[in-house]
Amino acid sequence: MSRIICILSILVFAARVNGQADCFATVSLDRSSVYVQQPFKVTITVWTATFFTAPPEWTNIQIPDAFILQFDRTIPMMSKRDGKQYAGIQVYFIVFPYKEGSHSCPEIPITVHTPAPGNSKALSVTLHTAAKPFLVNAVPATTRKDWFVAKNVSVMQRWGQALEGRKVGEVLERTISVYAEGTLPQFIPPLGKDSLSFAATYLQEPRRTDERTEFDAAGRLIQKIVYLLNKEGDFMLPDVVITWWNPVSSKWYSRVAPGARIRVGANSNLGILRTVRDSLEAQAGENQNSIEKNLKKRGHLSWYYWVLIAGGGGLLLNWVIQWIMRVKRRYAKRHAGWLASEPYAFRQLLRSPAATQVMIRRLYCWFDRVRPPGAGFCIASLLKDPQHAKLLEELTDDLNAFYGGGTKEIQRDVAMKKEVREWRMKIKKGSIRREYPWVSPTQEYL
Repeated sequence: MSRIICILSILVFAARVNGQADCFATVSLDRSSVYVQQPFKVTITVWTATFFTAPPEWTNIQIPDAFILQFDRTIPMMSKRDGKQYAGIQVYFIVFPYKEGSHSCPEIPITVHTPAPGNSKALSVTLHTAAKPFLVNAVPATTRKDWFVAKNVSVMQRWGQALEGRKVGEVLERTISVYAEGTLPQFIPPLGKDSLSFAATYLQEPRRTDERTEFDAAGRLIQKIVYLLNKEGDFMLPDVVITWWNPVSSKWYSRVAPGARIRVGANSNLGILRTVRDSLEAQAGENQNSIEKNLKKRGHLSWYYWVLIAGGGGLLLNWVIQWIMRVKRRYAKRHAGWLASEPYAFRQLLRSPAATQVMIRRLYCWFDRVRPPGAGFCIASLLKDPQHAKLLEELTDDLNAFYGGGTKEIQRDVAMKKEVREWRMKIKKGSIRREYPWVSPTQEYL
């Protein structure tokens, strides 16, 4: 007896195992110790012993005190584990921590659709990745200003005017372009302002562009420097130095946009100097106010607040779309009810042309919607009262003209429409109940 019970237990356990999907998820970090702003890669792989019937469903991934750059590219994989073949789908995203300390990549729920071994019916299974800790270190102290973290940086510059033949009161524009790999454009600091003895320096607001690739982040900052020349002589325009910390080599690096020697000549028309200076200072004041307002609104974490704004905008857009769809469905339902109503059918009857065929068809269409319960399908059966003798006569003539191949006059159509309108008013007033006693007084027709 005990042997039979043992065999039955083994069979039940085997059947239960056979009915479950054999799948799991793994997560890995390409590094567990990084610097502030240094990105690291998080790779998630979902495995199944059979196959996927639908793409895995990922929830919104959130890591505290970090910005996440997610990539939509998925990589199919095959691997063996414990002598069994598994099919996998791999995705990855890049994390940019902005606060030093010990942190953790939390558990991530993933819903997969895959059948159990030996079965073709897909099961919906929710998996959870393991939490992964990581450490964010502070960048080593430095006297350098306006630095950031990046893998590599290139700097280009362009002069808006020729350096030769410049005079006092003229403007010289210099455009600096900074391209950084392995970081976001929001992390690239704006250029610093130089104090020169021979020129007033004005910085325009920088433009940032996201130039990420399929595998990594990248960004570009473009900013223009305007020099107002206010002193004649030979001078040297300063270098523009861009400094960054390379977390791979743990070293500081710099790129230089070289300055240039310039000779500023005299200008007899110095009145233009004051006009140009006032204009540039007013423009610089507006740019500075705009920058300060933006920094105040963004809390010096522009990308973070922009993500919140984008998320709120997406929710608002989704709500607007849902509201429009509800209004559209409600309108379609009301419009369909209007097309099937008696007032619409009567309006179509009054708008009928002189053609007998169209008028007869629309007359019966209206009559089907206003016909009292128990009445026949023929209009003539309800027009036996002497009050409707003229309408009955005109209707009989129209039917004879329609089925007999004759013609009828337009004036008769107009008159018939008028009499039908009067008949409809009597129906709405309830006189139909007195003319047709078989109609229940509690029933409503309109």
